[in-house]
This record gives sequence, structure tokens and C-alpha cells, in this order.
Amino acid sequence: MSASSILNVKGTITRIFPEQTFSPKFKKQQVSLTTNDKYPQTILFDFVNDKIDLLNGYMEGESVQFAFNLRGNEYKGKPINSLTVWKIERVDAELTNAVQNNSRVEANIDLEF
Repeated sequence: MSASSILNVKGTITRIFPEQTFSPKFKKQQVSLTTNDKYPQTILFDFVNDKIDLLNGYMEGESVQFAFNLRGNEYKGKPINSLTVWKIERVDAELTNAVQNNSRVEANIDLEF
């Protein structure tokens, strides 16, 4: 995988864990996301430092899409991987707006003058 690959996943937020502070320069908050695939997977993602603020306004149970980087390192001779989110979007936002707009159009059609 090249460094320029963009990875995305859609699913439902199943749990937002408390923020953890490891040092004055490093904090993270983890979120579990369950995919909407035929065989759903529950995956743990990291929001690090200033990206934690991206979670403001999001709640468990919401359908979202994460854009993330796959990160790897070695600690005491053991590989450690993390999925670090840099963007989050609501999946249902466009659908909700479309449904609301169609409802308004239908309401206008039914009006008699």
C-alpha cells in the first residue's frame, strides 16, 4: 500500500470511549465502528490530538464514513497497528436532505389556490 492511498469505511458508531491523555503532547480517543457489510465487522479507530475535536456532535448509533490512515510501528519487538481517522462524515445527511426536499415539493403540489 502506498502512502498516498486513501482508506474509507462506512458503518455505525457503536461506542465512543473516553479520551486518554498519555503526555502533554499526545492524547487519543477511540471509537468502535460496526460496518454494514454482509458480515459486519466491529473495528476500533483512533482520533489523535486535534482530530479528537472531529467527534464533537457525533453520537453512538449514527451512520458515518471515516477517512483514515493505517499506521504501524514496533514496540518491544512486536508490531503495533492503528487506524487513525482524519475525517468523519455523516452518511445519512445527503439522504435526509433529499427526503426533506421531496416532502416540501409534494406539499406544494397538494396546495390548492
